[in-house]
Amino acid sequence: MTSRPRAIRRRLFALGMTASGIDQCRSRSGTMRGWLHVAAALIVALWGGARVEALTIYRFGGEELPPPEARHELVQIGWGDVDERSHGATEGLLGETRTITPIQFSSDTNLAPLMGRWGGQLRFWNWRHCNLGKCPDVPAVGSQTYVVDGLPETVYLGKSAGGQREYGFWFLDFGVPIPVQRVRITTRDRFASDHFVQWLELYGSAKADQFAGVNLTGDAELLFATDRNIDARFELELSGTPMREFAGWVRPAIAKAWEISEIEVYGSGFIPEAQFRTNVLDLDSAVNIGAIEWGGETGLGASVEVRARAGDDDDPNAYYRKTYRGDEELGFGSDGRTLTRDSYEALELSEQGPIGSDTVNWTSWSGPVDFKAGFGPFLSGPRQFVQLDVSLRSTTYGASRLDYLQFVTSPALATRLVAEIEPGVAVAGTATTFAFRFRPQLEPEDPGFDTIAIDTPAPPLAVEGVAIGGRATDFDLVRLDSNGFAVRLPIHIDVAETMELIEIGFVAEIFEYGAAFESHVFDSAQPDELPQPIIPGDADELTDSNGLQVALADIPDKAIHAFRLAAGAFTPNGDGVNDRLRLEFELLNLRGGGPLTVAFYDLAGRRVGAIDAGQVDNGRSHVDWDGNGVDGLRVPPGVYLVEGTLKTDAGVERVCRAVAVVY
Repeated sequence: MTSRPRAIRRRLFALGMTASGIDQCRSRSGTMRGWLHVAAALIVALWGGARVEALTIYRFGGEELPPPEARHELVQIGWGDVDERSHGATEGLLGETRTITPIQFSSDTNLAPLMGRWGGQLRFWNWRHCNLGKCPDVPAVGSQTYVVDGLPETVYLGKSAGGQREYGFWFLDFGVPIPVQRVRITTRDRFASDHFVQWLELYGSAKADQFAGVNLTGDAELLFATDRNIDARFELELSGTPMREFAGWVRPAIAKAWEISEIEVYGSGFIPEAQFRTNVLDLDSAVNIGAIEWGGETGLGASVEVRARAGDDDDPNAYYRKTYRGDEELGFGSDGRTLTRDSYEALELSEQGPIGSDTVNWTSWSGPVDFKAGFGPFLSGPRQFVQLDVSLRSTTYGASRLDYLQFVTSPALATRLVAEIEPGVAVAGTATTFAFRFRPQLEPEDPGFDTIAIDTPAPPLAVEGVAIGGRATDFDLVRLDSNGFAVRLPIHIDVAETMELIEIGFVAEIFEYGAAFESHVFDSAQPDELPQPIIPGDADELTDSNGLQVALADIPDKAIHAFRLAAGAFTPNGDGVNDRLRLEFELLNLRGGGPLTVAFYDLAGRRVGAIDAGQVDNGRSHVDWDGNGVDGLRVPPGVYLVEGTLKTDAGVERVCRAVAVVY
């Protein structure tokens, strides 16, 4: 399993390879500047210097922010620059000149006449006007029978036709979920005694498309039903649950005229979730895309989440055509060409199949990143197109506001960078020599690079050698820290070295299944430019891994792999010798970390002391005990039990050891 990496190490050292120039460089960091600047840093700044006009900043909003340095280009985009044809979208947002924020509702405002602002609509079906299941939508907005216009004298009059009962189904789609607290249905005052609605059912749904004609589907919920109403001003109090759609069904129990003058809906608070999706942005060429930065404010319980995706063309969708051969759906037209948006829309409606995501030319959406967490650079390599998606979630007590959203780009250093690591399987917690094999593809216009950085899942132990094209070479180790290492090559890799295999041998440990070794390259002479990620792939046809993840040889059934005391006894008497007890622990395959507590008990089972180790993750760590108990005083001499407790998603794990305290 490790024979090939060891052979490489022997070959590298046989050729006299050594590492030199070890020093620490500044690590990536994000800064928080109050509520206005809550994000990851835009640029992964590693070393000094700059290339003129190397960076381009794409900024949404934030017109009042200081302009970037003269050598950087700013592309300013307004919040209102959203085009559905360019795949942009907004929902539930109150747009302003400088910020976007979710819509807020007032308890004394009838929301029904306003739903058109949010893309909502009113529909009505009268079964008397239906033919073969098809019912026309009546009435038109502004007509004398429109009942959500705030005008009490415009009414819909349901008259009996030939003694038959008159049915009506009203459907309100607000376009966005609103916290409905009160619904009122009224009749004109002068007809209050005989035109009231006697039989009524009210339905609601937080989701869209839950009503198909008079047929209820999905999660539509019956809110209220009566066949005995005699009130011309009917009111229903609700809990304020968010509701996207609302429907009322009138079915008279007797053949009588009825009318609806107004359907009024009231609610207060903020829309629960609003969305801003940018247009697909054309960055002019395939470039490196840096971290995303945004600024704004979140109220009590509110949040902002950002997702991103990048691609090689201007359409992130994939279109499918129904062939009428069973359930077959194809991604190309009858002419054999791949369907585009235009050719898909030119199909007959019966031919139009589903619209999915283009997973060939586009990355998937990244996982949502919270407002305060920050967003790292894209790890998919240079891309020409990018799209961002923002969700602003609100509560009854607070909403979010987004002031600006921006990211930075810089020229690609190489056309393609592919790497793999061997071995693909290692023993947990065991020092293993890995071979990182990396093959760059460069075109004449690519500027190239001279430094390779590899992030390791645990602190690396050593870097043993570098070879280019099968020839060992000297190198500078410019970084070796808890996050990984970086090596600077003696030559600048450009088109002359395209497709040359670069090999790096290093020693590290892994503590989780599928440990990832993320890597990137950069040009030390152009430190303001973004590093370019290296993607996993087949860099060496003689190696089978084709990836940058390493599996565990044995998957542990417990997260606490080791829990050791540095000594079986210690003397906390203040003389400076053996005064503290070190407790070392090793955690494996712990997903998302967990809280660890170390407690101390006497032989009678009484808890005499405790250490809160806080949130821990995979790898080795330790805590020290000074021999003091919960009262701050040194515990008496004797034998004590040391118990480590770790809470994980799978449950609680405990381990126990014994130690002697002597004076």
